[in-house]
Amino acid sequence: MLMSSNTLYYNKLRVLATIAVITIHTSSTLFYHKPIGSETWWIATFFDSVSRFGVPIFLMISGALLIPKEETINSFYKKRLHRILAPFLLWSVIYYFQNLPADISTSDKFARFLREMCSGSSYHLWYIYMLVGIYLTIPIIRIWIQNVSVNGIQTLLLLWILLLFLRLNGISDKLIKNLNIEYFYYLGYVIAGYYLSIKDFHKRDLVMRRIAIVTIVTGVLSTLFGTYLLCLYQGKVDEMLFNCLSPTAVLMATGIFLLFRYTNFKKERMIGKWICIYSYGIYLCHVYVLEQLKPIYWIKYMYYLHPAIGIPILVSLCLALSLLLTMVIHKIPKIGKYISG
Repeated sequence: MLMSSNTLYYNKLRVLATIAVITIHTSSTLFYHKPIGSETWWIATFFDSVSRFGVPIFLMISGALLIPKEETINSFYKKRLHRILAPFLLWSVIYYFQNLPADISTSDKFARFLREMCSGSSYHLWYIYMLVGIYLTIPIIRIWIQNVSVNGIQTLLLLWILLLFLRLNGISDKLIKNLNIEYFYYLGYVIAGYYLSIKDFHKRDLVMRRIAIVTIVTGVLSTLFGTYLLCLYQGKVDEMLFNCLSPTAVLMATGIFLLFRYTNFKKERMIGKWICIYSYGIYLCHVYVLEQLKPIYWIKYMYYLHPAIGIPILVSLCLALSLLLTMVIHKIPKIGKYISG
């Protein structure tokens, strides 16, 4: 097992994954509300399809960086969970008040607060609940992964991919949900990230990049046209292939991870460093920022009339403002570094 000496690509991957997540949440509105097969729907679906590697890449980076570490379980939990929970609680409360109806009674407010703290006060916060489960598990699986052969990891990953295909028909999905351990599906990405970071494929970098590009293109096209066919068959929007656990998402994430691993990055720009450092805070606050941007007339005009222009502009503005907001929170005396993310 060989660990790549060039770890700059992890930072590049984190930046790209951050942009991908914002792109998904920017384009999804048009995917759901425009006629299937219309020009606007195709543009939105393309942006949505090409960005579905975001969450998988975040998990793969975690696996690549955390599984090889030598540290005690107490040290692991103290470093990671502390960093995750404080910013999460802050933004959970903010989203709770943002989405709170004006005509709700005091008793209902309290019940709603408890319910949303348990299930998520915004649609994108599901990732944090899943991530906590992943982090609770990593110190346990780390012991096994570090002491098993590459062939053993490959066998486990093949089993995981088989479960993902069975999940499309709801076979393994029902078992996982009944056992309330759905986040175990996502552990596959963690293990895959570690495996892809240490595996020696015995091929030249150029060959690996070409293989990676073919894998990415296959994943994107399968997602894009597969989604179109599913929507036609169902007679309504069908997001099955948009799920993070779709086999096509695995293809995209695997290809992108390998492409970046076998690309020789020389340096990192300052804006990239900032996005990388504050990526967690950006993830938490970007939906709030996005909701503030969408009603602005000229953005709304381009977004709906010219989505090929409007979506990238909205993504860029959301990213810039989310980064700025996170950095401002980080500057709050005494508590900023704990709650900014």
